[in-house]
Amino acid sequence: MMDKDFLRRQIRLILEEPNSDTPSSEDKPAEDKPAEDKPVEDKPRGPKTDKIGPGRYSKKMAQTKGLADSDPSGLLKKLSIGSAKGESPSQIVNNLLNDAITKTAEMSAAYSAPSGETDTFGRKGAYIQTRGDISIRDAVIFLKLTVRAARNAGVLKFKDKVFVEKYKGGLLAYTGKGAYTWNDKAP
Repeated sequence: MMDKDFLRRQIRLILEEPNSDTPSSEDKPAEDKPAEDKPVEDKPRGPKTDKIGPGRYSKKMAQTKGLADSDPSGLLKKLSIGSAKGESPSQIVNNLLNDAITKTAEMSAAYSAPSGETDTFGRKGAYIQTRGDISIRDAVIFLKLTVRAARNAGVLKFKDKVFVEKYKGGLLAYTGKGAYTWNDKAP
């Protein structure tokens, strides 16, 4: 009678032995492996945000910059912004910009209402298209100053930074830790 331990060892050796007919997982090329095994960084990314370029503020924007710093509450009152509500920082920013755009005729003439946008990493943002004769540069600067006034007035109470950047022919507002990271780096 054969020893049971001997049989177990022999069966283990047979099971562990690679079969020459089928390649092992180490022999398979990387492109044959399932996509879920690949890290998130290897996935194709969507459109990225872009810089508006260097330059001075136009005269209109310089006045708004002054209000955003010296009288942020006054600027928010002119834009009919009270308090921003939402469960997450991105939702608060979206609601803030939606109020600014939809509650004043001048803003409605220059911007479309924000629509939700999500990047490759699941980060949420507000996509806004421009209307009329406002340039993308001035549109981005004005919304940056609106966010700055909200931060200075104490309406935005979270720690994340808010970025307003040029995106797909319009602009995008999102929260994060670094500028120009939309569809580029994980939050």
